[in-house]
Amino acid sequence: MTCIMKLRQYILGALMGVAVFFTSCSNDDIVIAYESQVAVNSSSVINSFEAVNPGDLELLDKGYKLRTRLLFYDTNGQLAASDSVFLNNWTEQAKLQPRLAPGVYTVYAISDVVRHNGTKTTLEYWALNNRDKLGTVRLTDTGWLGHERKIMGIGHQTLTVTEAGGNASIDVKPAGALFVYLFKNIHRFSDVTELEIAVQKTGDYLTFDERGNYTTSFKSGGTSFTAYRLVTITPGDFQGHSVYGYEFELPAKNYALKYKVNYTSSGQNKYMLSNGFVIDLEPGAQWLYTADLAETSNNFAEELVLAERDEDVKACGAGLTDWSVPQLVSKRNSVYLKEYE
Repeated sequence: MTCIMKLRQYILGALMGVAVFFTSCSNDDIVIAYESQVAVNSSSVINSFEAVNPGDLELLDKGYKLRTRLLFYDTNGQLAASDSVFLNNWTEQAKLQPRLAPGVYTVYAISDVVRHNGTKTTLEYWALNNRDKLGTVRLTDTGWLGHERKIMGIGHQTLTVTEAGGNASIDVKPAGALFVYLFKNIHRFSDVTELEIAVQKTGDYLTFDERGNYTTSFKSGGTSFTAYRLVTITPGDFQGHSVYGYEFELPAKNYALKYKVNYTSSGQNKYMLSNGFVIDLEPGAQWLYTADLAETSNNFAEELVLAERDEDVKACGAGLTDWSVPQLVSKRNSVYLKEYE
């Protein structure tokens, strides 16, 4: 009799455990994710600009990759998922298959160039911060001058996910303006140590919202042109008489820049500034800046033109046969800070 009672108690206890198990499972929120297809076209970024020489912009230097990052935000602006892919150049299309619960998402795609050793990123020009909430996410300039590698693009699209998944195609657009600079007669004076484009302010970060709008914030040096630089070269690094290159900057109003010539005199470091320009930088705009050191010792010939046609950029180099293209390429792996050290 005792054995039978014990057996009944054991069976009853086991059944109660099973009941608790199923009750517990039925109270949990089980999220089922469905695979979606997202394609990102980054070539639209580079196609917005014209290169002086073919391949300058779309082809990447050895050791660099095109990084495309995807951020998926739900209707509450919370980050639901993220992903990234590394490609060989700007013309490759990124294809990703995120798994998401049914719903409507705002998808942001960010394409930029990073130094990558095949395992991890060792240098980036744009860092993502505070990305968990759409209203707080920041895309921050890490402070390096990056030449054409600094170019960055952003795109966004709405993705609706059902039990059949979802599809989205995103065209990434330039998030800033591109400068093409040409410094002529860089060896005119032997006491010149550096040639620069100095600026009063420089891009700090940008934020974006669910409608695809983004705003930029800048670091300011006030009225001074000795805090930040857009371009810097050392004439002694180049054999040719003229040097060209590219730099990228975030959109800005009243962006002031001047040609800055650093030189030595009586053992002291000094500098001279040109009259300069004040312009508005729009996303996708391309500016041509030319400065000639050979005019006089205290006056410079400088020109700044908004390139409205592809031919404007190509004409920038018309008649110049001494551009230091090989030397410039060999120096592109050198990185400098935008802020004076």
